[in-house]
Amino acid sequence: MNKILKTRKNRKGTVTIETAIFLPIFFFVFMAIFGVFGIILARHQVRHAFFQATKSLAKDSLITERVDKRSDDGNLFLNNFGEIATLFIRWVIDGDNFSSSEKWYANSNSTDGKEIIKARFVGFLTGGDETKADTYLKNLRVKNGLSGVTFDYYVENGEMTITINYTVEYWVKLFGAEQIPMSHTLKTKMWRYDGGSGGPPSTT
Repeated sequence: MNKILKTRKNRKGTVTIETAIFLPIFFFVFMAIFGVFGIILARHQVRHAFFQATKSLAKDSLITERVDKRSDDGNLFLNNFGEIATLFIRWVIDGDNFSSSEKWYANSNSTDGKEIIKARFVGFLTGGDETKADTYLKNLRVKNGLSGVTFDYYVENGEMTITINYTVEYWVKLFGAEQIPMSHTLKTKMWRYDGGSGGPPSTT
């Protein structure tokens, strides 16, 4: 009887020790996997908004070069109903976050161009609300939220290249890799600009 009780106590002690060893390991592995999914989600959400913004930005040249035509005195003149409809959509429906009549793409990496790219990105991320975009990015653990996202771009021979840079913070500290820098670059033809035929952006 004493032998049986002693065996049971030993088993209980073994189970307790095993639990004490493996439970923290299991919890750490679970948190690590959860953190990886968080990084994948952040990358997907940011990249999707960036992709849509790039497609939209590529059309600005079409509106500016072919539709939004102004005379030397700055007055706008239109040739047909299609141009009127295009401008109406841009001004009334799209707004500043989804369209621009400025020829921002003529100067590579200008401050104005970067602000227009940022506005377009925010437009596709949260509908144009920068406060919501900042909160949303912070919830995705993008470091410093919207202010932590930077853009670079250049246009050459009618082809636009845009790069977005940001850092995602890992949920747990793992071998000093708690901050992961991210960068995405997209290339696309500017529609009707310098002979560019336009089209969806391609990833590099």
